[in-house]
Amino acid sequence: MFAVITNPNFWYEIEQAVNSKGEDILYKRINKEINIFEEIEKISRIPVRILIIDISCIEDQKKIPQAIRRFRIKNDNARIILIAPNCLPGNELLSVLVTMGVYDIISPRGEKPEDMVILPSILDHIEKPASYARAVKWDLNANEINTDAKDNSISNKKDSAGTEKVLVEKTRTLTIEKDRIIGTVVIAVAGTIHRIGTTHTALSIGKFLHDMNYSVAIMEMHNSQNFNFIKNSYSDITVKNDMFTLDGVDYYPYTQSLNVLDVLEEEYNYIIMDMGIYNGCDMVEFKRANERIIVSGVKDWEITDLELILRTGDKIFKNKYLFNFSDRTTFEFIKSNMDNLPCFLASMNPQPFSKSKEASEVFRAILKDVLPRIKQKETKNILSSLKDIIPISLKKKGSGDIEA
Repeated sequence: MFAVITNPNFWYEIEQAVNSKGEDILYKRINKEINIFEEIEKISRIPVRILIIDISCIEDQKKIPQAIRRFRIKNDNARIILIAPNCLPGNELLSVLVTMGVYDIISPRGEKPEDMVILPSILDHIEKPASYARAVKWDLNANEINTDAKDNSISNKKDSAGTEKVLVEKTRTLTIEKDRIIGTVVIAVAGTIHRIGTTHTALSIGKFLHDMNYSVAIMEMHNSQNFNFIKNSYSDITVKNDMFTLDGVDYYPYTQSLNVLDVLEEEYNYIIMDMGIYNGCDMVEFKRANERIIVSGVKDWEITDLELILRTGDKIFKNKYLFNFSDRTTFEFIKSNMDNLPCFLASMNPQPFSKSKEASEVFRAILKDVLPRIKQKETKNILSSLKDIIPISLKKKGSGDIEA
């Protein structure tokens, strides 16, 4: 059972490939300019096994990641095959989609549409689902690692000038600055135990991203009532339906009807999900997130719960581990026993609504894969302009700290 969104140029070959497998196309949209959101809304109601999308026919390609996320929420077991004409490794959109688990990517080349042949590739991807190892060339982060290795190898080459030039040009192709965000990035934060700092971390990340001038929403995905406490504790609150805004960040308190899909429709740059305790959270939503952070302590009784998580094998989902309330020596000892998993030491940041240079450095390291990378010259300009920014102060109604 297939659904197809494509430019007319590729329709015949797609139909031929699907029919040759004895499969049915339950839905098709063939045009040169297609609204991806409208089509995904229709397709999500159909029991589709494979969705084929030709990105060249999408009106606004920046919306593709968000549309695919919507599709995945309703069709978790469906596979997606992308046709990306004339795209090369280093394409930012494809890199984002690979991090979302879309590995079946076909990139036909040709000056004219009629020069591009996709039938053999379509048949191959239908028969053999691609793995990450097959799609890794599209992952910008993986390419950067390869680029570093190639830089070292180039310096040792003693070949002709022509050969060396080719290698250098290839390296330049892979060294790409990510200066904007495509789609909405979802960040999930879960804790190993109660009161380990999960909510505090989610709020701090929200502050960090908002200070970088991104639109941010924070969702309370467990029934702690912490967000309602926040709403009732500050005066500068704007309430709209089931959400409220505080200092430029939108908060969605827990309700039984709270749905990630509804918040995605608002097209934020970042959505942060406060998941609560890992072993009791919505695991489907946690694993769907672009970035997954597990907050832990370092005390014996706190590490025990972390060990239980690691034993489940869930570390394969590229979780990152943030350790609260620890000194550097203890953190380094714990890190040395974490099988090279990405570990980070949280900074001392008592108030999540206050700007913290130390906390910002930690979050910048944790979120490096989903943050724009800005050229050095631009970075200097931005840093100098930040000196003139006066942070907005929050006016509290009453006393008391917020506990996560």
